[in-house]
Amino acid sequence: MVEITVSDDCTACGFCAEVCPSLVFAEDAEANKFLPKAANRCIACGHCAAVCPVDAITVEGIEFSKLADDLKAQIADAPFPDWLKTRRSIRKYSEKPVSRQEIERVLSLAAFAPDAHNLRRTRFVVVNSKNQLAELEIEVQKNIETLFKSLRDKDKKAELQSRFGEKAVRIWRKLLPELRFVLSDAWREKIKFLLGAPAIVAAIAPDDELYAVSSAELACYQAMLVAHYYNLGSCWLGFFMIASAFSEKIASMLSLENNETVAGAFALGYPKYEYRKNIVRKLPINFI
Repeated sequence: MVEITVSDDCTACGFCAEVCPSLVFAEDAEANKFLPKAANRCIACGHCAAVCPVDAITVEGIEFSKLADDLKAQIADAPFPDWLKTRRSIRKYSEKPVSRQEIERVLSLAAFAPDAHNLRRTRFVVVNSKNQLAELEIEVQKNIETLFKSLRDKDKKAELQSRFGEKAVRIWRKLLPELRFVLSDAWREKIKFLLGAPAIVAAIAPDDELYAVSSAELACYQAMLVAHYYNLGSCWLGFFMIASAFSEKIASMLSLENNETVAGAFALGYPKYEYRKNIVRKLPINFI
């Protein structure tokens, strides 16, 4: 379990609880601060410490680099490698709308992402109507509930294996503990699967052409980087993608053809909070 420490500098603003994807933090009225009440859920993303306006939070094993007070100016003028480090998954959005022109500007530049064999089979579907987003939210939750129940039922699990393959079902079964608490929080309206974003973008690709899905994923990531350049936030919507595999209603809303799949999906909107620190990240690199 990751050790999270909250100092007496905490002002009980609650930003940490708002941005935590695992709902680790809760208010402690007696201590007059927000504390990690469910630290066992922590995925060590560092959002809590990065967003804290008074640097009251430390997370074991995570190194941060602090940004200047004039965040927007620093980020805008930063060399590309430093700018790239400021991108992060945004799960809380402001009420500021994102115009159609802004969305088109972001997605038009995704066309310059690498594309296998230059097939250019990716197409984007944008949902930015409040009514349709609310409808999709309900549909995603319903289908994640169905998946959760099916994975715990021997006969229905066999049906899933027949339809999606043993590998997919094995991966989904590893998600059971997460699905349990995510659904519990959704039932209590503590979280939303679409994150309450003003728009979501789905990348559609044929599932029977070589690397078409991979090309769509690359287009999504390029779009998410472009969004960051224009001060928009984004976040990958894994649960939406899972639900889309089950739901005929989602397939209809996205106008999917028989050979098409949701290859990628992300939320899009203006971030509600500013992050004051970058997380120092490293991946292993081996030369052979």
